[in-house]
Amino acid sequence: MSARYRVVRDNYAGYEVQIWRWWWPFWVPASPCNTHISVERAEEWARGHAGDVVKYLGPITGN
Repeated sequence: MSARYRVVRDNYAGYEVQIWRWWWPFWVPASPCNTHISVERAEEWARGHAGDVVKYLGPITGN
């Protein structure tokens, strides 16, 4: 079973990402400093933490 993520309100910027793993029976902060100003930014951060691609940019070339 893989880790599960959730977004909850916090007392700092507004939203915190928490993680639950099969071997630990509690929801805990996904990292010591992960407070976000919107649910969307928190979700984007969680996807990065989980290792999922948020958006594929393709080849990037300079001009």
